[in-house]
Amino acid sequence: MNSNKFSLCTIFFLGSVFLSKSQEFTAPKAEAVPTSYNIRLGEKTFLSTGVGLEFSFNDNITLAARNPKSDFIITPAVQLGIIRQFSKQFRLRLAMDFGYTKYFNYCELDHLSILPNGGNDFELSLRLADRWILRLSDTFSFSRVPVVSNTPLAFGGVTIFSNKARIALDADYNAIVLGASYTNGLALHIERKYRFLDLMSHTGEANIGVRISRPVIIGLKGAVTYLDYFTNQKNDATSFTGSLYGNFVLARNLTATASAGYQIANFDRGRGFRFEGNRVKDSSDYGNFVFTAGLAHELARNANHSITASRSMQPGYLSNYQDTWAITYNLKYSFSRFFTADFMFDYVNFETSNGPSTRSNEGETFSLTVGASFAITRHITLVGKYQYRWSDSNFADYQNNIITLGVNATF
Repeated sequence: MNSNKFSLCTIFFLGSVFLSKSQEFTAPKAEAVPTSYNIRLGEKTFLSTGVGLEFSFNDNITLAARNPKSDFIITPAVQLGIIRQFSKQFRLRLAMDFGYTKYFNYCELDHLSILPNGGNDFELSLRLADRWILRLSDTFSFSRVPVVSNTPLAFGGVTIFSNKARIALDADYNAIVLGASYTNGLALHIERKYRFLDLMSHTGEANIGVRISRPVIIGLKGAVTYLDYFTNQKNDATSFTGSLYGNFVLARNLTATASAGYQIANFDRGRGFRFEGNRVKDSSDYGNFVFTAGLAHELARNANHSITASRSMQPGYLSNYQDTWAITYNLKYSFSRFFTADFMFDYVNFETSNGPSTRSNEGETFSLTVGASFAITRHITLVGKYQYRWSDSNFADYQNNIITLGVNATF
């Protein structure tokens, strides 16, 4: 593994900012300190701390098609965040969540995680002028996953360290908005069996948009991505994407985003390799229409929902790529200041390029999640969640039910 690949990631790991899609093409504004950062150290430093404990029952811990194994699971977690506002132009943020997952019957699956859903990141933002802002960001996770590219893995799954470092420069000149960025991605697989998937990606992006009116921006985006696998088993690739995008405020409580274009990905012609007795050789390239679209609607002060749809190309597991169609719907409703319920539906349809024995893997997955939270006090919240997952594909079918109860406390 090349040492200069790690030095590049280390440089960007030092500072970061979270840049959401809604911020990408809007004028830089002063960011308020989140309410969760309620511990103040002096005038410019804010802390957020908390602990959590979850109990789960999983009826198919390995996502097996036959003879599923079930288990009870306990997961304690610790959250820590800090924001340091050096000046109006210079801000630093660090947020990390640590957890340990303990299985009652299958102790070999116990693992430590830096929870990927905890907003683990460093952030560094610097306002260069009234119209320009420089953002450095680094988001990382360390966790065990049972599925890679919609394919269930062998017993226990794989432990992955992933890191995404980004530097972005954005400007707003009222009628014109500009942006450029570089993103460095890293994925390391701890188990030796899956190290052929170790990957570093480099992505350069640029955009220019025209503000048709205050609530409407339309523009062009372009991106170039290079996928660099650390072994010679998977094929490296270069991808080019051009698209037209738009951000719209359709009403006071209804916003929309859309992006549509064309993507081309050219893969190296490797010799192929053998994996678990299967011959894997793929010489496929990708060229197709891609898009993302989303609607967010505030139904009332206590209710909001959103829907997103997309088509995208992703790196494959035992293939060059995976062509993915996805749709996600979210609904959140607050019955009172203390009780909130949420609902999520997720559907994915996918097809890979040639995989084992020159076969493509195609199928669909579906998940349904229903959750609720109840605030006992200002700092203690009870949570509950039920999740159902179903998958049907050429290589693996499974069903999975997970019931979770927990308590979170902030200080």
